[in-house]
Amino acid sequence: MGTVTVYENAKDVPDREALQACYLAAHPDAEWWLPEDEEAAHISYWARFDPHHVYFVGGFGDEHFIGYVPLDMYREALPSRKVIVDQSSR
Repeated sequence: MGTVTVYENAKDVPDREALQACYLAAHPDAEWWLPEDEEAAHISYWARFDPHHVYFVGGFGDEHFIGYVPLDMYREALPSRKVIVDQSSR
């Protein structure tokens, strides 16, 4: 367990309509959170997230690490286990 800080450049995206359609196809219940919705609970915007540095602080005892993570290692990392969210209570 630890904390990751990702230093990035956020850039405006050119094709917002296609991005929004793709996002809603995967998350149909997220319509209330879309950018440009005046009744949305939060201010949001579409952006491209290009990390250029990743800094990690975490672990405990002899299983710890503090420092920069190589960007290629961060990009290629896979989850250590599959997380299943129980949505039956919704």
